[in-house]
Amino acid sequence: MLSPMKKSELSKRKKFLEFKKNYRLSHPVYNFVHAMFPGVQGLVGFGFISGFLWVSIFDGPVVLLCMLISGGAGYLVIDQSQKEFERYKDRHGFKDQESHKYGED
Repeated sequence: MLSPMKKSELSKRKKFLEFKKNYRLSHPVYNFVHAMFPGVQGLVGFGFISGFLWVSIFDGPVVLLCMLISGGAGYLVIDQSQKEFERYKDRHGFKDQESHKYGED
């Protein structure tokens, strides 16, 4: 049997997960990037993938510069989207809830 403290923690966690689900449904960018690490997926992922586009447009070292700019933009989008959720979560009383637990989403 769970203690009353555990029941209240589980209840609050369930409310938070429902809150997060509703936020993800109403914010498509956050829904896409909610589980990403900004440095890896932003700089490496978006930068590398955009390289295929830039190679077809430019030639030489300009491609590398464009890849870095695209990766930086991807990093900023992911990072800002996750920070906005953290601020929104804090304003709605879920400051003590961890946003990124493995296997909950």
